[in-house]
Amino acid sequence: MPAVRSRKAQKIDLQAEYPCPCRRHGVLRPIALTEAFGCQRCQQIFVIQDDGYLLEQLSTHYPYKRVWYWTGSEWSLDHSVLSNH
Repeated sequence: MPAVRSRKAQKIDLQAEYPCPCRRHGVLRPIALTEAFGCQRCQQIFVIQDDGYLLEQLSTHYPYKRVWYWTGSEWSLDHSVLSNH
């Protein structure tokens, strides 16, 4: 049975800017010609997964995938992804 997300996930707009889920003051900006975002502050790269509903951090420093979904006002960590790996 899939985990239920605490708030309804909204589709991520590839043309929009979002706050960085890692840093409170960073801003995610779309990377041209990709389905990815880059943070102007922490320099992390994030890719879109699950048909546009999940944001995955690309990082070799963290042993597990870190994935968030957008609630319309903030990022929420998707714990169901952590339990699958």
